[in-house]
Amino acid sequence: MKEFTHKELRYWIDRIEERARDVGLDFYPQEFNIVSQERSTELLACTGVVDRYTHWSTGKAYDRFETLYKYGVISHLPYELVINSNPCQAYLLEGNSPIIQILVIAHVYAHNDFFKNNFLFSATSPEEVLDLFSDHAGHIDRLIRRVGAKKVETALTAAHALRNQRLSLPGSQGHQKGLNLLRYILEVCPRISRWEKDVLKIVDEEWEYFVPQLETKIMNEGWAAYWHTQIVKSLDLPPGLMTDFIIENSKVVFRIPQGGINPYNIGFNMFSDIKETWDRLSRGELRQGETWDGLDGTSKIFDIRAMNKDNTFIETYLSLEAARASYLVKYDESDEREVVAVSDEEGFEEVKETFSKQVGSRIFPIVRCVEASGDRKRQLWQKHEFDGRKLDEEYLRKTLEHAYVFWKEPIYLETRNDIPVGVPYGTSKELPEAPYCYVFDGEKHSQFPIQFSRDSSNDEDMKILADFIRRLTNP
Repeated sequence: MKEFTHKELRYWIDRIEERARDVGLDFYPQEFNIVSQERSTELLACTGVVDRYTHWSTGKAYDRFETLYKYGVISHLPYELVINSNPCQAYLLEGNSPIIQILVIAHVYAHNDFFKNNFLFSATSPEEVLDLFSDHAGHIDRLIRRVGAKKVETALTAAHALRNQRLSLPGSQGHQKGLNLLRYILEVCPRISRWEKDVLKIVDEEWEYFVPQLETKIMNEGWAAYWHTQIVKSLDLPPGLMTDFIIENSKVVFRIPQGGINPYNIGFNMFSDIKETWDRLSRGELRQGETWDGLDGTSKIFDIRAMNKDNTFIETYLSLEAARASYLVKYDESDEREVVAVSDEEGFEEVKETFSKQVGSRIFPIVRCVEASGDRKRQLWQKHEFDGRKLDEEYLRKTLEHAYVFWKEPIYLETRNDIPVGVPYGTSKELPEAPYCYVFDGEKHSQFPIQFSRDSSNDEDMKILADFIRRLTNP
């Protein structure tokens, strides 16, 4: 079937917008742009925001998308790209078939509604964000002219690597909202230059814009998939177009066998299940142990859309039925990736708990900055809050190197690995996951287990090391 003309596309945009309002979606003014395949690849590489600062990672992303598409590793580029801005910007891929354009337009309006109404997006300044990115690009260009491209590129690369490092402070428990390693270095490090501070602030500000999208990937895509399905079904399409929609929609919300994650599928199944459950409750059909908050299904999913992010969404609302529909399972950490729990009566809670730890910022480790004394105040001491998931050693070493770019003094990180180590001080206890310290001094990496002689001649060192072991063995 031939592509829509601009007049036909305008007709469907207007009609779908009207239906979106009828079902209760509340969105910013929406603008659509039709782009070529090449332009779409450029937009993907820069996450949809064209006027961003120059960095090699954008070119790398462009080359990756272009190569994967060229050699058929991915069968097509994404049909659309939508930006959290006011007015909301969306890009439709030139060459999309009529039914794909209809599906995508409905999908975009649901994303727009999510951006406007989910609590995490309230601080993203959608009216100003495109100007902010443009201003940042100009400032980075000026820094390049002033201190040199190589220095700025090194700082940007290091900042990109550190921006998602969650952090907690001494005396606190868990991740402190709004705190990451970039901000800690920015506020605490005495050796950082003015231009490096500018780089850190720019990267941090832009990362904060993208964090809500990271934290709501399943909810956001599930919400868009749910509502584009409802809207398109309500359009009374001719039988041929409706058949095309069923085929194309199945490619969007398909389930991946044996534990694969498709956020469109999982989110769609969860919102559909919640809608059905609360409609049942509103009819008075309560099962044993159930309570009802007085909301019908539609009101409930709108309420959930506004007040949750992926981990709370999963912890609170993932049901056994939705988990089964999405084939959710838990694997062990071996190379063979053997299934250890499935979504049945026995394994569901274990699957849900594991899944909730693998979404949003929870995929990143939490590191506690440890207060040091004496000469060690110039050094950055960190402790990984071990939760059973071990750090990837390659990434660990790279993170220390990137932190050194700004800290400029030795970087220490306490964590655990697989080598049992005897704990001294009058006990023969062995830790199956041994306490280890990784160090980068600006030139070389080193690591050592926490195992020391009790008769050290240096009392001060022994006091520090005793405290070091206490922190590791009593998290």
